[in-house]
Amino acid sequence: MSINNAPLQVSRETITNFRPSRTLRYHKKDSEITSIDFDETGSYIMSVGNDDSIQLYDVKTGKHKQSIYSKKYGVGIAKFTHHSTNCIYTSTKEDHHIRYLSMHDNQFIRFFKGHTKDVIDLKLSPSNDLFLSSALDHSVCLWDLRAETSQGQMNILAPNHIAFDPAGLIFAVGNEFGNEISLYDLRNYDSPPFVTFKDIDARKGVWTGIEFSNDGKSLLVSTAHDTNYLLDAFDGYKIARVGGHSVLPPRPHGRPNGQTCFSADGRFIFAGSNNSTVCVWDTKEATRLRNEKMAAEHKSESEIGPVSLSPLATLDGPQGILPQLLAFNPRSLQMVTADKELTMWLPDLCKVTA
Repeated sequence: MSINNAPLQVSRETITNFRPSRTLRYHKKDSEITSIDFDETGSYIMSVGNDDSIQLYDVKTGKHKQSIYSKKYGVGIAKFTHHSTNCIYTSTKEDHHIRYLSMHDNQFIRFFKGHTKDVIDLKLSPSNDLFLSSALDHSVCLWDLRAETSQGQMNILAPNHIAFDPAGLIFAVGNEFGNEISLYDLRNYDSPPFVTFKDIDARKGVWTGIEFSNDGKSLLVSTAHDTNYLLDAFDGYKIARVGGHSVLPPRPHGRPNGQTCFSADGRFIFAGSNNSTVCVWDTKEATRLRNEKMAAEHKSESEIGPVSLSPLATLDGPQGILPQLLAFNPRSLQMVTADKELTMWLPDLCKVTA
């Protein structure tokens, strides 16, 4: 398998013709993949499993590259740093430290100590060496890769989900119990949020993540039930209820079931379904529906309430493999899904017209 480097327009036709291209099984049989992450060049992806391993893949060739084991400390979530040979990962045994690893020689660079319970979310700043972590000890910590002590800490009732905006100037903390998202200025980390959006999820269910769109204008809230939410990142009103997919079954070991992701251009949203399919939504359709609603009701953008966004398409995945985790390549037209194995997806170019 190889990725065509010729420029392709990210169109509805291209997105709806995504197909599984390869399924890779390098984690121990029946172990769960708990985290996947592309490096910022889009050349590599790594998967983390509860078999205490990190598996590294070359996405240009579709081949496995390296196995890294953390038998002593375990591993729950791993993220590439800005260097494709380095990563940070959370520990599931011994302690709750975050570990900074050189994958080139399998040597630790630094330990980040401070959390006293499991770390459930980990995000690296897109613009520098700062990163955020959220743990079940009711803390959200800011770190610098160059120092093992935290740069700041907030105490917020767990669980919390975290996200950086594309410029790395703002970060969001999504609080499940409070059913709210707070935005903070990274330069004033210890100050209160400059805005808080309330009453996000009408069903007050379990959240599985939050993510900014690549233009920073929208926030996507993933839940474990059949509705996700697209929010305006400036004013906090709900743009759309993103639904129409079937709920994925709960995962063992307390891991959240089901996540969503944006395409690299921020236009399309992806989420897995219980029948081994991936649903796709077009945010431009939400814009069209909202314009119609504003005209019909003679109301402003923030007054009309969210529209209901139905899937543009349903993509068939390998039978019997559930797309619990999803990630979209930041540099290429490629998607990856994972559960107990990792599946790479590419557009079927034979069906995409010039």
